[in-house]
Amino acid sequence: MSNRVFALGFSLGGTLALETSANGWAAVACFYPDLPRNETVLRGACPVFARFGREDLSLSNAASLLEASLMRYRVPRDVGEEDTAGHSYMSPGESAPWPIRPFTRSRGIRPDAEAADRAWTDLEAFLASVAPATPEPDQRQRRSGIGRIDRWWRSLRGRR
Repeated sequence: MSNRVFALGFSLGGTLALETSANGWAAVACFYPDLPRNETVLRGACPVFARFGREDLSLSNAASLLEASLMRYRVPRDVGEEDTAGHSYMSPGESAPWPIRPFTRSRGIRPDAEAADRAWTDLEAFLASVAPATPEPDQRQRRSGIGRIDRWWRSLRGRR
């Protein structure tokens, strides 16, 4: 993998990003991931950005445990918790079908737009601190997937 490719994942995707953080990514950003069963997979990891929701009952104390593991392996990191958020707080809307929402909400699974905005801002600052300067894509790249992804990312940033 290129040292200019980043991994971003939520929940299971975040777990997979974290588990592969030593496999050549430029940086990894994960939201409410499960912690690696074997923390040695973090040895030699790229910079890691991780966010958890303090009200996520399935991942209580995960932020401090991940922080300690990354510190042990001297991995550049930004690990934090959103005080008012639970699991899936980055979702743009309710992800559970309405009949089971009382259950999911009681388990701390719900969107939180304010926490999500703070996390996106923190992520942008983190990536700016670890990412090499990226030149504007040339004409060939603009027609390729790289140019399309770049334009898509910029359009998302402009929606906030």
